[in-house]
Amino acid sequence: MDPKNSGGGHFADFIRAADNVRGGLSEGLRPITEAMRPITIGMRPIAEAMRPITIGMRPIAEAMRPIAEAMDGWLVLWQNDDVVRKIGWLPYQGQPMHDKYFAIVEQSAGDYLVAAQHIGEYYHSNWEEIHRHLKLRVGQGDFDEAAGDTMLVALLLHEREKYKQVPRILFPEIERLLRAASGVSGNIPLKDLLDKAFNEVSLFELVGGTSSEYSLLGGLAKWSFLSEKERDNAKRHCMPNRHLTLHGEVAYSKFQDSVNMIFFADYVMRQLSKLQITRSSGW
Repeated sequence: MDPKNSGGGHFADFIRAADNVRGGLSEGLRPITEAMRPITIGMRPIAEAMRPITIGMRPIAEAMRPIAEAMDGWLVLWQNDDVVRKIGWLPYQGQPMHDKYFAIVEQSAGDYLVAAQHIGEYYHSNWEEIHRHLKLRVGQGDFDEAAGDTMLVALLLHEREKYKQVPRILFPEIERLLRAASGVSGNIPLKDLLDKAFNEVSLFELVGGTSSEYSLLGGLAKWSFLSEKERDNAKRHCMPNRHLTLHGEVAYSKFQDSVNMIFFADYVMRQLSKLQITRSSGW
């Protein structure tokens, strides 16, 4: 067989052609390369001068990393808060229930009515496990004694389907912890109390007290304690409201109302208890 007509011959011709093209390009680019050389040489002193600055910035970049990571967590929090508003069920702050909640959300592909239905069914069918998990937290001392006792009563009322009684006993206990955690005495407006206590909890989270991804604060807590005038200008949430509850204006009598109130109280009372302990130890 004629080597020129063989596959190997064609491949050799291709290689030679490619070498010719590469050689032509190199020759064509040579004047540009020569023209750029003084610029490249002139930049070296600037690069050398910048090196200490670059090295000096490294500790600052390392120090900023936790803040950047925390901000990523807050972004997740804000996104999750929007999802919770649309679905109407709070996520439970424990595993595997927390991950299951957001797995259902993802599988629902933006159909929040479908997500709400599936999450409600999941909480109904798994309430015994959630109940046991909540009681275990009380037994482990995650709450102070009074808050733990109140949570046990709330769980008993929920178990007996006395749903509208659950917010009525949990809101006063949260308010007691708010006053204790704020470190102030005397008559202080509830709004000021909220700002002081929850801002400190948020700061506590930001510097590593807990994962901000799990936070149930922000708009949720604000809605729960808003006055009538403030509620008119606020974005509505799935949480019961303290004023409407304690003044008997709304009977939060559904399974969903009771579940959301218990999840909210579980998280907030634990965080306020931690904040109180941390302050007493000199944080």
